[in-house]
Amino acid sequence: MRVLMISPGFPNEMPLFTRGLAQVGAEIFGIGDQAAAALPREVAAVLHDYLQVRDLWDEARVVSEVRQWLGKRRVDRVEVLWEPGMMLAAKLRQALGAPGLDPERTIAFRDKERMKRVLDEAGIRTPHHYEARTREEVRQAIARIGYPVIIKPLDGAGAADTWPIRSDDELDQALRAVTHVPVVSVEEFIEGEEYTYDTVCAHGVPLLDQRQ
Repeated sequence: MRVLMISPGFPNEMPLFTRGLAQVGAEIFGIGDQAAAALPREVAAVLHDYLQVRDLWDEARVVSEVRQWLGKRRVDRVEVLWEPGMMLAAKLRQALGAPGLDPERTIAFRDKERMKRVLDEAGIRTPHHYEARTREEVRQAIARIGYPVIIKPLDGAGAADTWPIRSDDELDQALRAVTHVPVVSVEEFIEGEEYTYDTVCAHGVPLLDQRQ
């Protein structure tokens, strides 16, 4: 199986997954903005080929460069284990005819408002939520929800630019801090215990699961 791996050398855990793919017999083609000479040794040792791109997040350009680089070589999977790269992976799958999430379905995983609307439509209770582009829209959303609330970017990762708000003073501070974020999600803050349920699946069948 040929696997196109996005950013095989960064962040720090990516080399482990890249090495694991090689250990189970995958032929790995890597793309990233790191120079080939800067790749971790364990990654460089298992890559079949590597393409350095100027800007990994210039999705249209990367797709064009990858198609030219691969030529007649076909890949069976496009993989990314870094959340900001999910849309790039989806567009590459679409361009290369590889299976997996396409751009339209990927949006629901990256856009927090879209994700909650999908859950709402399925009858799953989500925190009350609104999309906001201006300070006034944020305040209007809070007037509907009431304190406490959470303000977060629609496509953020790792809790970056995420603010719990319990008062007007905290709101003013948060609004000053997120001026660089074009669109935020304003949602009801619900206290409770958090659980995670992770699975490793093959052909839709869970082979391993872990609950926390």
